Amino acid sequence: MPYLSYTQQNLKIVSNNLISAIMAKKMGAALKISRLTNLEYVRPDKQEMFSSLGIDNIISPTQLAVQEITRLLDHCEVTDHFEFEDGKLSLVGITIND
Repeated sequence: MPYLSYTQQNLKIVSNNLISAIMAKKMGAALKISRLTNLEYVRPDKQEMFSSLGIDNIISPTQLAVQEITRLLDHCEVTDHFEFEDGKLSLVGITIND
């Protein structure tokens, strides 16, 4: 049975999330996935540490969003670009090619 732990950005909750994933390993969960918002935990040099704790995958919503935006931008054309409030806000029109 897979196990997914989920947290917000609160550090105390993040540690609870990691502890619950370790407990899930001890209870026999076949796959342990933790969702963390701190990008520090997603770095490649941290993966071995999480593996040694029995956590199979770390998911970062920020990292997933960056990957998806990058993927979309690799397959699109910018058609319009408008800046507001001296560049504080940008509106970009794009055409996505399938």
